[in-house]
Amino acid sequence: MTIKKNHLLELQNEEHDRFMTETVEVILQSNPEALKIKEQYSSLESLVLQEHDSLDRVRKSEITEKKEIADADRDKPIAGMVKVVNGMLNHFNPEIAQAAHTVKLILDKFTGITKLADRKQSSATISMLSQLRTQAGAEIEKLGVTEWLTEIETRNNAFIALDSDQYDEKESNTALPMKEIRALVDNAYNTITERLNALVIVEGEAAYAGIVTKLNLRIDSYNNTLAQRKGKAAAKAAKVEPKA
Repeated sequence: MTIKKNHLLELQNEEHDRFMTETVEVILQSNPEALKIKEQYSSLESLVLQEHDSLDRVRKSEITEKKEIADADRDKPIAGMVKVVNGMLNHFNPEIAQAAHTVKLILDKFTGITKLADRKQSSATISMLSQLRTQAGAEIEKLGVTEWLTEIETRNNAFIALDSDQYDEKESNTALPMKEIRALVDNAYNTITERLNALVIVEGEAAYAGIVTKLNLRIDSYNNTLAQRKGKAAAKAAKVEPKA
């Protein structure tokens, strides 16, 4: 009875972090001191916590990039609507020209809205939409720009959703890059599994059957995930492979 090999390098960052977290929990439940791996366990536990920090940093970076794109996207319909309304100020139909003037008075109150800080722009956009709908609803409909308001709202909400997903914690300056911390975690994990396998041989299976079984069940689960992913990738590649 030995701990099975796990293809750690093939795991995605989220999977790797989750597997190592589960491993730490299983070892802790089985009493590291009784297993004679107390020192090795402490090292792994500390490194897994550092991996959490590094993964948070990666997530934060990804969300920041998405936010920048979403912020630029929500600016476009605002700028577009302003141009449309300004273009109707000199409409040949005086009723439409007057409607445009009424709407412009509200828009002018929010001049520079796209240059505000992220959350201030979110709040200002909500306020602008509210005023346009309550104070110039008929004019908005007459100008045929209702869809512009809908699009502004949709894109603003999309940005707010991303903003709420972003981590509030300050990015740690000491957080290691994921590749580097993963290598350290893997080394600590391999040290533990090699020691446990050696102890099984030296002291017998009885004292280690429980921890070995629990770890192997988790290893099987993650290996199955990797096998399924490879199968899907192979099937996809076969579909696009040109026929001879």
